[in-house]
Amino acid sequence: MGDVTTDHSPPTTVHQPPNNHKKYKMIRTYRDLDVWKNAMNLAENVYAVTKD
Repeated sequence: MGDVTTDHSPPTTVHQPPNNHKKYKMIRTYRDLDVWKNAMNLAENVYAVTKD
């Protein structure tokens, strides 16, 4: 059937999002920080309730 070689090595390049990627918003004000802290508390509480 011919020689078949399989390369299982990881890719040499890693995809990096562009610098202007809008997925993550920086915290710029105290209100942003307060919203982030509340979101983290909510996530922790949801995890605690649903982990069982």
